Amino acid sequence: MLDARGALLASGILLCSCGKPLVTGTTLDTPVFSISGDVRPAPAGAQVKIGVLWVDPTQEPGSTNIVSGSELVDDQIGADGHYALDFYGPPPEAAIHWLKSADDSASVFALAWGEIVLYEDRDGDGTFEVGAVSDGSPMQSSDLYRGMALTHIVFYVEQPLAAEHITIPELAGIVVRPGYGLGRTTCTVYSSRATYTNVDEPDLKLIEPSRFFPDLRECLKPHPSEPVGEPVTEPMN
Repeated sequence: MLDARGALLASGILLCSCGKPLVTGTTLDTPVFSISGDVRPAPAGAQVKIGVLWVDPTQEPGSTNIVSGSELVDDQIGADGHYALDFYGPPPEAAIHWLKSADDSASVFALAWGEIVLYEDRDGDGTFEVGAVSDGSPMQSSDLYRGMALTHIVFYVEQPLAAEHITIPELAGIVVRPGYGLGRTTCTVYSSRATYTNVDEPDLKLIEPSRFFPDLRECLKPHPSEPVGEPVTEPMN
């Protein structure tokens, strides 16, 4: 994804805590944002759920992951693999990253970057817990990863920024309007970008069980380095 020592510092951007976030984490009774698509291949009876893992797009040293629990997201996966994912409030406060220009100008924006994750809820608590990014974001219980979205992310803009003030080209397409959005990642030999889309239905790739985040995307990955560990040796359900 973005390398804090490269893309961010080279473009004059630093991580900051500037001002109070506008969100409180309070959930609502009706969805504020929804997406749908297909799990491929269909889970075929496996106890697979969909969750959101909020990651630090700057990948600062010591960055952590935040999981959206059942109080925030609700998922449904049909027998044919078609799914719906509903969001009932803003991301957790800790998932929102405030960025400003190094010269302390008014060029400030706040963003949360969410990876759409398939997992087996083996402990039955309706969510999952993930360890340190530097360790490959391992599952912290009996739960297991079962896949992710290859080309899409969910993002939440707490404070937008006009395009002419954005100095991080990878984010220029998704931080110009407030609220939730669906982003599509584009990977070429020349550049990597996340752009806003409202027409795509993101497919989620089902893989064999793994304790570690699968990190299957070609670019803008949620890890600063390759994931650690091997998949769990189990047949796919």
